[in-house]
Amino acid sequence: MHIPNEMLSGAICPVTAVVSSAGIITASYFALKSKEKPSVIKFASVAAVIFAFQMLNFPIQNGTSGHLLGGALASALLGTPFGILAVSMVLIIQALVFSDGGIALLGANILNMAIIGAGVSGILFSALKKGLKNRKSKEYISLAVVSFISVVAASFACGVELAISGTAELSKVLPAMLSVHAVIALFEIVITIALYSVISISFAENSAPSKIKTIVPILSLLVIAIILAPIASSFPDGLESVALKLNFLREGLPTFVTPFSDYNFKLVSNPYISTAISSIVGIVITFAIVFGVGTIIDKTAKRETI
Repeated sequence: MHIPNEMLSGAICPVTAVVSSAGIITASYFALKSKEKPSVIKFASVAAVIFAFQMLNFPIQNGTSGHLLGGALASALLGTPFGILAVSMVLIIQALVFSDGGIALLGANILNMAIIGAGVSGILFSALKKGLKNRKSKEYISLAVVSFISVVAASFACGVELAISGTAELSKVLPAMLSVHAVIALFEIVITIALYSVISISFAENSAPSKIKTIVPILSLLVIAIILAPIASSFPDGLESVALKLNFLREGLPTFVTPFSDYNFKLVSNPYISTAISSIVGIVITFAIVFGVGTIIDKTAKRETI
């Protein structure tokens, strides 16, 4: 659901940039003030897993593919403020390093997938958990509901943005976006619950003797993603499929080209190895940057409490 530069124009671009900037600033404030902060390693690991699994496009129907959005997963594991920040940083890295999603439309993509996808789902997740009495099932029931809502809500926002910018008629683009992403949302539920279970167990005990219990499952997830990334579905994703159907898909050059544009390392001709290298580079960059941001938040929060 990464919107390229060619799909939106006009006031929607600066408006979404302002709204997303305000959302990130707000999330950063609440992250600093949060009493239950995730560890820096957990923060970085979750972001890296989301980056890796967003590369794994899976076929759904009629030559269309989908991929993990990850907003509900991020907020459920990290808390809403850190969930928003994690997904935002993944989107920024994807746009700047891999030309995935227009740089001019980072505001719209962050609004849809981080502010709405992670923010709204995180708030709903907390509310739903409190409303369910069965402790064994409440997290997973809540997570299933918000995972579905996060994808549908993000696709709704994207459809409205396309209509406002004059790219497509609202009466056509909104039903098309919602119908295809409702199917993708079902896969989102399964993937989110599976990843949530593994990562939650990994970080259940984060004392020094249990570090290996944390590292091994996370590395296993990342290795699986690296192996599968080169054989991910090449079908157009939900947004591209709708664009093809309604005839507003336009191919354009990225703002600037990097050696890893389109998740292919240009210096390697073998497509499998090229994608695998890009996956590794993306995971390392995401982990390093999010780890750095997490460290800054952690140190700043400690200074404020002194």
